[in-house]
Amino acid sequence: MMGNSSRRRHVVPRYSQWGGEMPARSEQKLARLGYLLAIFPGLILFGQVAPLVIYLSRRQSSAFVRCHAAQALNVTLTFLLYALSAAIAGLLLSLDSPVAALAVMSPIALAGWAITAHQLTRGASAADHGEFVEIPHWICTPFVRSAS
Repeated sequence: MMGNSSRRRHVVPRYSQWGGEMPARSEQKLARLGYLLAIFPGLILFGQVAPLVIYLSRRQSSAFVRCHAAQALNVTLTFLLYALSAAIAGLLLSLDSPVAALAVMSPIALAGWAITAHQLTRGASAADHGEFVEIPHWICTPFVRSAS
């Protein structure tokens, strides 16, 4: 035997998105929380506020949290623009018939929220495992930079 194959060196993986090593468990939880609070934007206005607060509070101290919070904030801002566009279209449809406006725009709004919630859940799951998953740009327009 040339060497002992059972003794492997423990290598901490580096992730190019934030350029760091495996984050601490508290950082993983905070990054996950930013995504999960962004899923329900209409309940208590946490949609944009929670990721923004996490981004602003940890942008200097944790590249991992900054990267995830920026992505969660970008998703919520993109969804806000889609919702505003849908509200304008619904308003124009309601000038003809309010019933038609509800019949057309309600399924579209529900589908948009479901897609966004699915992507935020994927991001939260990745953050909880110390990883990063990039959300497609048509859902996540980069308004806020994740790099310092």
